[in-house]
Amino acid sequence: CYRFAVYMAEDAVVTALDGSAAFLMMDDILERLKMLDYELAFRGFPRLTHTYFAMPAPNPNEQFHYFMALCSWLMGLLGSAWQAPSQSDDPNLAAQSLHSQLQQVGAPLSFGGWQKLKQGHGEPCCVILQWLLQQIPIEFKPALHAEEAEYEDAAVAEDEADGAHDMADEARKEQPDQARAVHNKSSPPHRLATPRTRRRNTTTVVVTRRDLRLAGRAS
Repeated sequence: CYRFAVYMAEDAVVTALDGSAAFLMMDDILERLKMLDYELAFRGFPRLTHTYFAMPAPNPNEQFHYFMALCSWLMGLLGSAWQAPSQSDDPNLAAQSLHSQLQQVGAPLSFGGWQKLKQGHGEPCCVILQWLLQQIPIEFKPALHAEEAEYEDAAVAEDEADGAHDMADEARKEQPDQARAVHNKSSPPHRLATPRTRRRNTTTVVVTRRDLRLAGRAS
């Protein structure tokens, strides 16, 4: 007889048969971690898969340390400082320390004691990772399809080309004005033509008193 495991989330309820719940939760865990760009903070670790914490890994020590480091990082994002132990630390003490810290932040611990976390995989570890991720608000932005991106790039390129043409036109318009200004500066100023007046040919006649007496006698 299979028992159903029900895990309450903020916006969803994950219901699955025992044994498969960890795989279903791991899908959600991986997608949320990608949204937080976890690869940038865990470059020294292997890239997670959809089954990494749902089943035992070939290197149990690395898997346990990876789980601890993820819990420490996520709690740090939530404002709760907890330093992850190193690979050389005692796994029992590390699991106890994590279990105590999870109690303080209010994580669901109904799966059992710290011994479940010592495994570094399985449903208890996935429950903790999923719960921590669900406490972190993630802003979803609308996806920009490739066609829309190409259209926007083409529109930007067209605008830039129009701007270049406009600048070239303005430059061509300014060149004749500048040439005329240079020509005006280099050429001497024109003198205004003054109208020439014609001189009339006048004859000066000198009349003496003698001439006047003779003219009187003749009359």
